[in-house]
Amino acid sequence: SAAIAGFAIHGYGSDGVSSAGASSQMWAWWANGWQTSPAAGIPATVKGFASYGKPSWMTETSGEKPEWLASSSTGGFPDQGAFSIAVKIHQALTTGQQSAWLYWQLTDGSPADDAHVEPLTDATQLANGPKYVAAKHFFRAVRPGAQRVAATVGGGSTTLLASAFVQDATGSLTVVLVNEAATAATVEVDLPATPAGITSLSAFTSSSGKLWQASAVNVAGGKASIPVPGYGVVTLTGGGTPAPSDGGAEGAPGTGDAAVSPEAGGGDDGGAGGGDNATPAGSSGCGCRTADAPGSSLAALLAMVTAAALVTCRRASAPRSAGSARRSTPPARRPRRSRARRR
Repeated sequence: SAAIAGFAIHGYGSDGVSSAGASSQMWAWWANGWQTSPAAGIPATVKGFASYGKPSWMTETSGEKPEWLASSSTGGFPDQGAFSIAVKIHQALTTGQQSAWLYWQLTDGSPADDAHVEPLTDATQLANGPKYVAAKHFFRAVRPGAQRVAATVGGGSTTLLASAFVQDATGSLTVVLVNEAATAATVEVDLPATPAGITSLSAFTSSSGKLWQASAVNVAGGKASIPVPGYGVVTLTGGGTPAPSDGGAEGAPGTGDAAVSPEAGGGDDGGAGGGDNATPAGSSGCGCRTADAPGSSLAALLAMVTAAALVTCRRASAPRSAGSARRSTPPARRPRRSRARRR
């Protein structure tokens, strides 16, 4: 393995073709391997890529329809529209521990319609294309130099997904919330101690028919409250005090906790989403950092390094929502530290 700089994998379903079938279970197998054969004819013991201490890039996926909500089965979870791209990016960066996530292409001259599902947008929709906007919730805010930090969802919710990123050099914090339930949720975010001094957050919200809606969110007592629409995505960004240089001391314990608590009247609690379960547990605070190289708004580049904060998310429990209980994010072991390299 000394001659291998890293790994590359495509983000399709178990058939290698369908994007609708991508799941956290497959990402867990890719990252961590297995000790029991998942199917006949497959070896019983297989190592995951993380055991080699090398980064892995998701270098190709496509196939979602351009509508915000579309399903591969009648009346089923919207796993094949633009919204599902946000779910799949979350799966890859958290459970899958990926150091890059790349879509097949931005545009290819064809119209972005149900007959042309390879591009993110087209010459007519431009930045308003639903698929482009779904990816933008990560691409725009997760920039080179950012660290992915632990983000967990409490309160019994299984449909709220959360991931968080900090950038020590600029003192910025980004939290991405994805609601896999059909009904809205009100989420309270407790900001981490680091970066300090965040007094307000910029929020960008997308849901069916309402894409990239900008708003400002006040922070009081280190807490912020934000509604997340059903089958919606919210990106929160804020700037605080840049962290002083620690001389590169990796592996130090995290320096702050943050919690996202439920408010009265939160959305229903269905499905099986969960938070960033692939972030390492315990006191190590190990997370992911974006590659220290010129970045593109079309790729979230991450490599494992030390994290400095914990973001926890939870919302009020309520009756389970139909049609979204097929998704699971199995626990993953602590990822090894590695640095992304260009191939």
